[in-house]
Amino acid sequence: MTYQELINNIRDLGFSDDSEMEDFGELVPNSINRAITEINYEVDPIIGKLEIEIKDSDSGFLYIDMADITTQRFECDGETVSFETDTPIRFVTAVTLVHAGEEQIVTSGYSFVDNIITFATAPDDGDVLNVSYTTYGDPDFMEFTDVPILFRRVTGQDTDNPITSDFYTRFNNYEIESNRIMVINADENKGFFRIFYKKAHTDFENTQEDLQIELPLNLRVHHLVPLLASYYVWLEDEPSKAAQYYNLYEQKKTEIEARTNKPKIKVLEGGI
Repeated sequence: MTYQELINNIRDLGFSDDSEMEDFGELVPNSINRAITEINYEVDPIIGKLEIEIKDSDSGFLYIDMADITTQRFECDGETVSFETDTPIRFVTAVTLVHAGEEQIVTSGYSFVDNIITFATAPDDGDVLNVSYTTYGDPDFMEFTDVPILFRRVTGQDTDNPITSDFYTRFNNYEIESNRIMVINADENKGFFRIFYKKAHTDFENTQEDLQIELPLNLRVHHLVPLLASYYVWLEDEPSKAAQYYNLYEQKKTEIEARTNKPKIKVLEGGI
């Protein structure tokens, strides 16, 4: 479901037409973001994934800080369009430019690959560029999942068990510090790692670009969003109407939770 389709669903649930919904102003998008955030926290989280490789040349303990943000300052000469950061960039969280003594937020006109950030046009001579970025993490990181790491050995390292060389398996030889830092001993573990975590929802805005974005939630909970959002839309003006939406939301949520907690089938090999 896209953001536009979600808006249409909310309109069909409680409004006569688009013009009536427009009279509610920012209440509708605010209610949508509130509903998605609540479902993300309480029902089915948005999952992020970080993939890293521990190479033969790596040693000691590797500290992967999922919420660490680095800011670097660059002096501009009016010609340079590409700037090299100290470490590879995973997410650019903010770019600001100090021009003629005033700081401006830069939201477009740049791209990044590895540890190089490149601008479409060079900043003016004398400008100061501030780039904030994460090396490993995600600015929307909340917490690690219950099973946070899968591991695949470097090909050929585990010759006695070739399956572990071809597929990712559960990995337990790690520690978590401060609820956000993953610690792995690089001397004992060489290979490829997938680290899974729960991430916050980035609010939708009423822009043409956002209208085409798919909801970040798992598909199985998409139908909950218009019900909970409609509850927040109507809560103040028509509380009885809002209660109907919330009761239906709770019913559908309970059905999902029942399926989630249903005992899994176990297949036994061999005969009696």
